[in-house]
Amino acid sequence: MGTGDLKLKREASITFAAKMLMGLFGFSGVIIFARVLSLTGLGQYYFGLGVSILLASISSGVGTAVKKRSSESESNPDSLLAIGFLGHILVGLIGGILLIISFPILESRLGSSESVYYVFGLFITLGAFYITKNSYEGRGFPSKGVWFDAFETCISMLFQLCFLWLNYGVEGLFAGKIIGNSLSIAVILIVTETSISKTTIEDASDVRSFAVWSIPNKIFENLLTRIDIILITVFIGAPSAGIYEAAKRLTFPGVMASNSISEPLLVKISGLSSLGKNEEVLNSLKQSVGYAGIVSIPIVFGGLVVGEQLMIQFFGPEFGNAELILFGIAFAQLFNSYRGPFCSMINGSNRPFDNVKANCIAVTCNIVGSVILIQFWGTFGVVVATIIAEFARFVYYETLIYKNTNSIIVPTVLKTQYISGIIMGVSLFGLTNFIQVNTLYEVITITFIGGLIYALFLLPDSRIRETLVNFSPSR
Repeated sequence: MGTGDLKLKREASITFAAKMLMGLFGFSGVIIFARVLSLTGLGQYYFGLGVSILLASISSGVGTAVKKRSSESESNPDSLLAIGFLGHILVGLIGGILLIISFPILESRLGSSESVYYVFGLFITLGAFYITKNSYEGRGFPSKGVWFDAFETCISMLFQLCFLWLNYGVEGLFAGKIIGNSLSIAVILIVTETSISKTTIEDASDVRSFAVWSIPNKIFENLLTRIDIILITVFIGAPSAGIYEAAKRLTFPGVMASNSISEPLLVKISGLSSLGKNEEVLNSLKQSVGYAGIVSIPIVFGGLVVGEQLMIQFFGPEFGNAELILFGIAFAQLFNSYRGPFCSMINGSNRPFDNVKANCIAVTCNIVGSVILIQFWGTFGVVVATIIAEFARFVYYETLIYKNTNSIIVPTVLKTQYISGIIMGVSLFGLTNFIQVNTLYEVITITFIGGLIYALFLLPDSRIRETLVNFSPSR
């Protein structure tokens, strides 16, 4: 079966299950980290993780290029993987030089020189993991590849908890993540029997032609997702960064649901595009956008109504008064959810330069807006800048598609989702006026009730009902 014949609903359902497992472990980890570490320690860890992800952006971009070329017919994935690793070695040298130059700044923000060395190790293992996993996904296994992501999250969490128990603090979190990445790379290579073969100039040229755009695209993408934490740490301090990251984690299920659709979509569209099936490409995009925000919508309305209680009960009383931050991040993540299918369609259609333009617009809005608004509104200023950036990127994608196809991608199924979300929000507001929400049990109960109301108003729509029935690995 070629990559153009992938069953998108089946791949998305398998991917979604893996993403939910990752979300469960990741969210549980943040709750534990927040309660064991101080706000400063939590902020320092996510600051270091953000720096590592930014440094690994080049390797991640190379991995995307390897994935794209591996998914094309007549490709040699083993040769392409070798090119990816060679590129990562060069990236490691560049990243090492950058860390040496910025060592004093990083040491002051991370709290110790040892943490800087851990950040370098995390950057090296992250980049290698990105390349290995992307290579496997590009061979026609996008959903199975995400399960290796889930494995990495789980195994990293186990080591991190062990190091916390041994009182290694923030440095233990870095060490656990490094071990988890390293073990995951070994597992992928062994379990899937993925090998590395002698490469050719032609394969290197194919990867380079796509990486020229996928690398800056990944840099901009990661800047957009991690620059907020870095700016908050630099301008306000690590404790504020810890609160921001905790709020952001509550919104991750919506983005994970979107990614569950977007990741197999890239492989499918790459196959369709290489066969010239442009109409099927557009239909796949419309179908994906129609359900990309289905989980993000209730998170927005739920965060508006019970945001403060969620933050306090999950993370602790010092995380209170952050409901506006949670709502704002959830609103930005809603636009980010719709971004995923557009990004996958453009990459799969071999037009990565369009994603670079979109992300350049978003990063510019985010950085400039954050630097200005943080002076007036503090952390919430960064949230507002992020909303503006995500909205600007979404508008750019819609404009681009309209210019090329004369179609605006606003599926009618979205109407049902937003109406259901509004009804859910109003219902929760009414309930919280009659029911006290002061304990974790009560927060979980009211959240469950909200989700149930949202689902009940979705199900009368036959299109959503049919999609849910077909959304199973067996189909």
